[in-house]
Amino acid sequence: IHTYCKCIHTYTMRMCVTGPCGWPWRWRRFQKKNLEYNINITKKFVEYANDLNASAASLAIAWILRQGENTIAIPGTRSVEHLKELAQGGSLTLTENQLKEIENILPVGWCHGDRYSKDQWHGPEKFC
Repeated sequence: IHTYCKCIHTYTMRMCVTGPCGWPWRWRRFQKKNLEYNINITKKFVEYANDLNASAASLAIAWILRQGENTIAIPGTRSVEHLKELAQGGSLTLTENQLKEIENILPVGWCHGDRYSKDQWHGPEKFC
């Protein structure tokens, strides 16, 4: 989808849910077995961010911003402190080697559990 959007000069959006607000818990991704796996695998990403003197949130924003000029980061936050942390991602400059390392730590498809419940699948998003 990202390549297609780039060809037609439009944008893709990357979004994530970063905390419990009630509704995500019915998704398979947030059920105990999958959630434990997903949290454990993201620990490597947090450690890598620390090695770069960055937070995981700011590193994630920096990675998103390096995915191409047709990608927009839309982070959500509930505090000014988190907003400042996310904004720091815009000032991080990632090398090609760092981008490859991030993709080695969290390769495409790394997250266990479907993004949506069975009743929510209405379109091509399932590849995510």
